[in-house]
Amino acid sequence: MVIMKVLIAQPIPTAGIDLLKRHYDVLESDHVLGREELITAIGDKDALVCAMHKIDAEVINAGKNLKIISKLAVGYDDIDIKFAGERGIMVTNAPGVLTQTVSELVFAHILALARRLPEADHYVRAGNFKQWSFDLMVGGEIKGKTLGIIGFGAIGQRLVPMAKGFGLKVVYSNQQGEIPEFENDADVKYATKDELLKVADFVVLLVSLTVETKHLITARELALMKTTAFLINLARGPVVNEADLVRALQDKTIAGAGLDVFEFEPNVSAELLAMPNTILTPHIGSATVEARAELSLKAARNVVDTLEGRGCENIVNREYLRTE
Repeated sequence: MVIMKVLIAQPIPTAGIDLLKRHYDVLESDHVLGREELITAIGDKDALVCAMHKIDAEVINAGKNLKIISKLAVGYDDIDIKFAGERGIMVTNAPGVLTQTVSELVFAHILALARRLPEADHYVRAGNFKQWSFDLMVGGEIKGKTLGIIGFGAIGQRLVPMAKGFGLKVVYSNQQGEIPEFENDADVKYATKDELLKVADFVVLLVSLTVETKHLITARELALMKTTAFLINLARGPVVNEADLVRALQDKTIAGAGLDVFEFEPNVSAELLAMPNTILTPHIGSATVEARAELSLKAARNVVDTLEGRGCENIVNREYLRTE
């Protein structure tokens, strides 16, 4: 009996590893494999489990026996899903796992921006807190404000009850149009992107990165926002034209920004780093113990379901798959 081989291209939580080891010969890396390491290691593997690697035609061609690429994430814009499909290789993702975790990080950014928490923390650590004063680090309440959500999928919809709990109204823009579930909700309104940008106090980006959404936010869109508004990006870095955002922040076109992703990640512009009205986090949308463990398990289940021929519901390149 031939035992199939699985390559795990970076350290992941043990839950998924243990599941895979019960079925297959597993090579798990103790570090994030570099490109050449990945190309070498993938040669005889039946499955690849990966997170942030760029999986292009060269990498895919190196996997002579490859049957599945299992992504430990919801997004898969760094994988050439069309080419993989043409090779008969399934690409899977892990939807639904990050809904709560990313939603919580959105509100962490909102609250930290509204109450100037990074500035206040730095102020104390720098030894500047000598005396309380009435105008010291004054921020704003979020109650009664408007949360604008661009990209109203599972995460965007999860934000609705959170927003209501804080007394926020919600306006959303969605490629699919108005969501029937919210048609009769007085506190949740559908709007075009431009309409949303004009009324929201906090604009949250939650769209997938596609040709259409690259540079969805440029100088034009930023100019539509309130001067008191904040932009929060937990989607993908290239959704925002970073140079335009820097200028908008410098010119006080908007009040501030919370970014978990960057256009040229992991590089971050020096201007953003120097701005006190920005919160910059290192792509930690999924960084909770609970979410990472579930990501690991779901990615492993996708591999098992595919290699055992049971079918997998999380295939993202079905339309490109070559059938024989």
